[in-house]
Amino acid sequence: MKANNTKINQGIFPWMLFFAGIIGLFMPSCNSDFLETAPLNTIQSQDTIFINNKSGVVNYEMKVPGAGNASWRILQYPTAFNFQPFEGKLNNNYSMLTITPNPGGDQYGYGYYQLPLVIDVEGVGLVEYPIIYINFGNPSMRVWPTIDLEERESGSINIENQGGGILVWEIVSKPSWINLTRTQGVMESSGYDVVMFTVDRTGLEPGTHAGIVQIASNALPFPVTVTVNIVVAGTVIPGQPETQNGQIVDAAWFGAQGGVAVLVKNPNEIRIFKSDSPEPEIIALDRIPRCFSVSENGEKLAIGFSNAEVSVYQASSMNLIRTFTVESVPIGIVVTDADWIYYTAEVGYYKHIFSLNTDTGSLTRSSKGENGWGPLKKIPNRNALFATRPGWSPESFFLADISEGAARDTINEIWMSMGGCWFSADGERFFTGYKKVYRVPDYIPGLTWTMDEPPSAGELDLQTQGNISALAHHSSRGKIYVSVGSKWSSDPSKVFVLDDKSLVTQKSFVINSNAPAGFPQSIMWWNTVQHIFADPDGAHIWLVNRHPAPVYDNPDEWSVLKVAVE
Repeated sequence: MKANNTKINQGIFPWMLFFAGIIGLFMPSCNSDFLETAPLNTIQSQDTIFINNKSGVVNYEMKVPGAGNASWRILQYPTAFNFQPFEGKLNNNYSMLTITPNPGGDQYGYGYYQLPLVIDVEGVGLVEYPIIYINFGNPSMRVWPTIDLEERESGSINIENQGGGILVWEIVSKPSWINLTRTQGVMESSGYDVVMFTVDRTGLEPGTHAGIVQIASNALPFPVTVTVNIVVAGTVIPGQPETQNGQIVDAAWFGAQGGVAVLVKNPNEIRIFKSDSPEPEIIALDRIPRCFSVSENGEKLAIGFSNAEVSVYQASSMNLIRTFTVESVPIGIVVTDADWIYYTAEVGYYKHIFSLNTDTGSLTRSSKGENGWGPLKKIPNRNALFATRPGWSPESFFLADISEGAARDTINEIWMSMGGCWFSADGERFFTGYKKVYRVPDYIPGLTWTMDEPPSAGELDLQTQGNISALAHHSSRGKIYVSVGSKWSSDPSKVFVLDDKSLVTQKSFVINSNAPAGFPQSIMWWNTVQHIFADPDGAHIWLVNRHPAPVYDNPDEWSVLKVAVE
């Protein structure tokens, strides 16, 4: 006798589907050693047969306690399945039944079904075995195979059902340092699950770690894996350096006094931070500074002021050598070991390069002007100046020749994206904010513009997202010090130490990851390393950090931190 098809609930609640589905995936049947007698001599078995559309062949061991070696035959069954054999004899209360799909029988759509299988057992009566059938359809699970978490504390695994069916999934293995908010779920076609997790780096060695998360499901392929990559910093620099007031204009290595010089306005000062003093030396300025520069040999310092003046000082004593009245307000400035100062300034709608001979006082201006020029820098060990256009797309690499004293009228422009620019100590390479490394090009007389990038010299091996915010090169130690981090990001700033030949990271540090005590919770704390300077001893670096003020509308504050790297 055929069974009537009983559809319990095609849209059953997800938790019921999950419960039944997981059992159906991993258990062909429940174990029950007793029978419950129902009225009218109908015996209801407590042993349930679980089948789903992915099961294929199901071998079910039928048990009828007390029946011995009695004969049996199937009396009622769902035509969606074939049963072999259809009748037989028990062997000491047991018999094996093979169940396979029947393409010619009744078919069931997505959902959960309870179907009866009734067997007439000699000397016992009619025994009914419930069949729980789940049609999952043909789900297809998609996950992002790699998650680069770097030094972040949390992340998420995104699971998507791209197939036409019900997806049942379970995370069956993971690394011990990952803590999951959930490990299993069920979703309809086109459904989407997000599994949040946190990372516990306690006890992990410094460096890069990769962990495998394995997800089992009723979809093919089965199972799938997700690789989670994290970085464990070598050192967390503790404490908070003393916050400085005033708006930072620029900073430079001040070799003549063995420390870092920071140019500040409001109040107008130069503050010199030294290893042998807990407090900076403060040199008051009587005008508003716009830019400054220290010569390569460290003997001179030049400051451009907002009243269109340029002053030159002896670096070791900070005695004033001379003040020059110039034609416009300097924006960026370079003082050389020779008798020349170069600065950029705006004339009309364009910025030009000015060449000031400090011996004769003569001043010349380049005929070619540009929009957007920012700071002006001298390329180390070369008779060349560099400028770029911060915030433009692209910023371009501008190269000016100063081999004959005054800057040549023709300025080379290389059309390329920069994201910031820093030079190696020998002036042979430059590094962009996008981690690219190039050979410094030679000046080409007569060239005004080109899209040909300089020859590549590699790419910095930084296992982190984000652009470079500061960089310094120590040639004798063979090290490159790089900071990655940006304003308005709550992620901690990181400093990486790389080999200057292989460009591979050797160690890393986390800098000032926590707000200072008493900082208001209503303001998001962030910290950006704005400048890095390598101490000549090679054992330390100096960081000029920028961070928010505790009052929302106030200018950003800053600090200087000396860090041991050896």
